[in-house]
Amino acid sequence: MATQVQTEARLEVVPDVDEIRRDIVQTLGFVPTLLREMEYEPVLLDRMWTMMKKYTLGESHIPPKYRELTGVAVAASLHCRYCVMFHSEAARMFGATEEEIREAGALAQYTAGGSAFADSRLLDLDTLRDEMRRIGEHMASRP
Repeated sequence: MATQVQTEARLEVVPDVDEIRRDIVQTLGFVPTLLREMEYEPVLLDRMWTMMKKYTLGESHIPPKYRELTGVAVAASLHCRYCVMFHSEAARMFGATEEEIREAGALAQYTAGGSAFADSRLLDLDTLRDEMRRIGEHMASRP
């Protein structure tokens, strides 16, 4: 149960860390270090655990393996080795192969590099949208 705390002119709801911890242990078997370190910031812990339950452990529109491969690519782009390890291991848990994980990293490099160059040239987005439409039409017309 959350606790309400009056701070200056507003009422703040502070999540119950013990309740969140019990949910984590029931779900994962223990509280991983990252989440344990967040216990001193109950709002942060609550938000992170809620997102983790939905996007790592739960159901969404994107199948779990592809969510985690996306996480690998994003983490690589952010240069977060901890996050790359987390999402790589989660991707493996959901059936990703080493080749798929490696490709996610290559796509991160390709996207980040193309993005940096496009931004450095201030390329027009409307032109890109039109060019993508033209490419799609051409590819769809091929046998």
